[in-house]
Amino acid sequence: MINPSNRLQYKTIILSFLNSGFLTAKEAGALLGISERHVRDIGKTLRTNDVDSLVDRRKGQQKDYIVTEDVKAEIIQQYAANLVSGKPISGNVIATQVNDACSTSLSERAVRQHISKLGLNRIKKSFPQLLMDVKKSSKS
Repeated sequence: MINPSNRLQYKTIILSFLNSGFLTAKEAGALLGISERHVRDIGKTLRTNDVDSLVDRRKGQQKDYIVTEDVKAEIIQQYAANLVSGKPISGNVIATQVNDACSTSLSERAVRQHISKLGLNRIKKSFPQLLMDVKKSSKS
């Protein structure tokens, strides 16, 4: 039995069956969850270029162009300052503060996404207490 969780192996075997005439494009497409046209295209690719041509080499965006390191630092700084001072830490408040400080025009959504990516939501309860503990220990 072929395990469908081994995607490349599964795809290679299904497309090999297609290329050998054991499966139709419709059957192969149903098994792979793609259209008949796409099945025919990648079946042809496999036939002419071997299995290596089926490997997905997409990498996605490699760099944040708008949210630079300086902007990320400002998001962290504003989030922490608002957290400690009891001010709102919502995406729209942080976005307004960051946009004012950095002369940017980030959307609330982008700021919320980076707050999440940076893991800042995870410290919203523990950070104020940690800061209090640090203050107490420095006075001793």
